[in-house]
Amino acid sequence: MDLIQIFHSIIYPKMKKSFDFKESYYTRGQFGDLKRFEFSSKDSRLIGMLDFWSDNWIEIDLIDVLLGEEIYHRLFSPDELSENLFLEFEGFIYE
Repeated sequence: MDLIQIFHSIIYPKMKKSFDFKESYYTRGQFGDLKRFEFSSKDSRLIGMLDFWSDNWIEIDLIDVLLGEEIYHRLFSPDELSENLFLEFEGFIYE
């Protein structure tokens, strides 16, 4: 299961209508090489990032700028990964 591909093919097409994205790549991070997707809503209310590590860890952060607080944060270990891990995150994005 390639979760980056799932993100690119299912989540990103929905989000790109309402969010701007910046993609970056870092080597030798905490859990291997890191592919990061930073995003911000076009209305400037939400910012966040999705981190995909080569050692199969995924971290998702979401901050509500108006509230000034983190409203979602999850670090998924390789044992927790499934194609459904984005469902909870999408609930915050599209509420």
